Amino acid sequence: MLVLDKIKEYNNNGTFYPAWGTCLGFERLAVFTAEDPDDVLEEYGAHTTIPITEFIGNPKQTKMFCGLSDDEIVKFTTGNYTMNSHSFSISPDTFETDEGLSSFWNVTSKTTAENGREFISTMEAKDYPIMATQFHPEKPSQVWNKKAVNHSWESLQLNQMFGEKFV
Repeated sequence: MLVLDKIKEYNNNGTFYPAWGTCLGFERLAVFTAEDPDDVLEEYGAHTTIPITEFIGNPKQTKMFCGLSDDEIVKFTTGNYTMNSHSFSISPDTFETDEGLSSFWNVTSKTTAENGREFISTMEAKDYPIMATQFHPEKPSQVWNKKAVNHSWESLQLNQMFGEKFV
């Protein structure tokens, strides 16, 4: 939690200091900001490339997805572009009932796992330049597993957007 506290301190003092969490980083950020950190994560077992099921609100009004075109928004919700490789995640109900999570984060998207359970797939801090994805935007360009990872040019371009956003 020391790192998150430092990031918040820098930003509170006027120094722009962004942070990004991917997969376990997403989970840790949620645990660090939850009112009940022991009751945040649930077993999900998503280990495949799947679409974002639903954007929460207009993605163009979020910090994370504001640069997407209408076509790219549709691609994220209809194509298998987000590589999920996690055993745990956070249910939408937990986000709504945990005051720590709901006061610190805006949920920006949800995804449905292979077993039909919905989980939070992206979030961004309300008051800080902190964003997080449960999926792995780096894997399409860095991990060569043809069975699990979509390596298409479209997938590479869509996922590269997250790295460009952060940098």
